[in-house]
Amino acid sequence: MTKSKLSVVIASCVGPPFITKCLKSLEQQCVNHNVDCIVVDRAGGDVAKLIQKEFPRVTFVSRPPDESVPDLRRYGISLSKSEYVAIIEEHCVAKEDWISTILGCLNDSVAAIGGIVEDANYTRSLDWAVYFTEYNSYMPPVE
Repeated sequence: MTKSKLSVVIASCVGPPFITKCLKSLEQQCVNHNVDCIVVDRAGGDVAKLIQKEFPRVTFVSRPPDESVPDLRRYGISLSKSEYVAIIEEHCVAKEDWISTILGCLNDSVAAIGGIVEDANYTRSLDWAVYFTEYNSYMPPVE
């Protein structure tokens, strides 16, 4: 297998249904574009078993349950053998052209690539509060 140009790193803290939806949205894209997917998990237990069973192509790494999300990401990045790394959160669902868009942008002289973050039709007020707080700069209708 040839070296991947891109690795996708996901910090997993919560588990299903979030991580499974995220990985399903990336699964075929990673195959189509020879992209590595690295899940760095702190949930452990049944979550770890589920990810490893349902997504055997994913590089799965367990970390201590108290490790911070930035440290999980940093660890995943350190495992990458690719030229570039994309980070996606476990509760995100990638559009069908997410990886091809990233790969297409790599020919430009840019320091970072990003886009809008749409809500997931949350039912809990806490989830909406987190969405508005963390992603207000990336909410639609930003181009």
